[in-house]
Amino acid sequence: MRHLIVFVLCLAGCSTSEKKVAPESPIAPPSALKEATMAVRVGEVRRYYPPYPSGTDILITWSKPDGIKEEVLGFRGWDFDGKGTFGMLDVLSSQGAVETTLYDFDGDGKVDN
Repeated sequence: MRHLIVFVLCLAGCSTSEKKVAPESPIAPPSALKEATMAVRVGEVRRYYPPYPSGTDILITWSKPDGIKEEVLGFRGWDFDGKGTFGMLDVLSSQGAVETTLYDFDGDGKVDN
């Protein structure tokens, strides 16, 4: 899970990435069968005037073995300095509520403890 979160923190410059996820993974949706393919892509970017950060939706598309695809809003990244990297990342539940927030205020690309 931590590797995926670090990957998502670096996602601002990427458009799409795929990874196979087994259902016992903590990020797998409850409806996952034996194996699902996960594609991550940048969604809507909302730019605000300083001092407010820009917000970026990060969408996850689950492709299940039976051919059904499901797209959910998985994360929301916040760019505080306008350089295209996230200083804060909201991890969202399947209902879109914030489950946890991760920070990278020192700008090293890793989650701050």
